[in-house]
Amino acid sequence: MWCLGRAQAHDRGLLHHTARPCIEGVDIRADGFHRLGVLFDEQAAQLVGTVDDLGERVRKNDEYTLTSIGSVTKNTRIKDQDDVTLSADAMVKELRDDNKTLHKRLGEVKEAAEEAGDNATSGVVDDWIDECEERIWFLNQTSK
Repeated sequence: MWCLGRAQAHDRGLLHHTARPCIEGVDIRADGFHRLGVLFDEQAAQLVGTVDDLGERVRKNDEYTLTSIGSVTKNTRIKDQDDVTLSADAMVKELRDDNKTLHKRLGEVKEAAEEAGDNATSGVVDDWIDECEERIWFLNQTSK
């Protein structure tokens, strides 16, 4: 079960690092620059806030978390985005799609937690699913 949780934690971390460059390393040239910058920053902060929580759940279940960038790369389903020429619209759509991938992964983690009788993890994952659904909704609305 926890191989899902460990890899999922790093999907969240990678998604955070995908969101952050949208405001730090990429020149967003659009009418909604400030609005997008605030949105990306809020979403990145939310993702970072849950990575530690997930690591604690993994350790409370006497498992190990991933320990290196290489292990993160090997276990993630979210690909790095290094293209600094992406348009603002393309960034929003990619972040939305990455959040959809994370949402699916969270469902898998919840199912595995329930099968293992880990009610605490199952409950926490409910909150993360709700946050992920909100991010997807915001990104969908932003891309219209």
